[in-house]
Amino acid sequence: MKSFISAIIIILVTAGNAAAQRGHNALGIRLTTDGGGVSFKSFVNRQFAIETQLNLGGLRYLEGHSVTATGLIEYHLPLPYPQFRIVFGGGCHFGIWTGREDPDDPDGFIFGLDGIGGIEYIFPKSPWSVSGDWKPSLNYIQVVEPFQHGMFGVAVRYYFGSNRVKPVNNPRS
Repeated sequence: MKSFISAIIIILVTAGNAAAQRGHNALGIRLTTDGGGVSFKSFVNRQFAIETQLNLGGLRYLEGHSVTATGLIEYHLPLPYPQFRIVFGGGCHFGIWTGREDPDDPDGFIFGLDGIGGIEYIFPKSPWSVSGDWKPSLNYIQVVEPFQHGMFGVAVRYYFGSNRVKPVNNPRS
């Protein structure tokens, strides 16, 4: 388990270092109804971002415990108010899910697809943002089934870099 978590951290740091050279970056905490994790987001351009997450799930209410790494490609839709962004996209996750209640559901490695949709608010003249999202997931390994850990989340992010936060401008303005 320790080597698995170490491998996930190395992957996230490597991806983060590569992405940090391209655009505006944010580091944050994402809290969910059953756990939470850390998030790193890097913008490739003004509207597309790559987000990586390291999540702990099943700490409350839901079946079992999980540690997952998630990679997402996100599109940030411009709105009339530039401090708001609608975010949607998709990606995949992998990790470990243990402590299942049903003996027919095996513990162990999981892999699946993720979607994400939400809204982000960027505080004016500040490097901070807050967002709310819905991130449904579907496991394909061990058993094909919904993965409910971390489905609803609230994140707080700190944007860093030379220009901090640049909201997407509405092209109709």
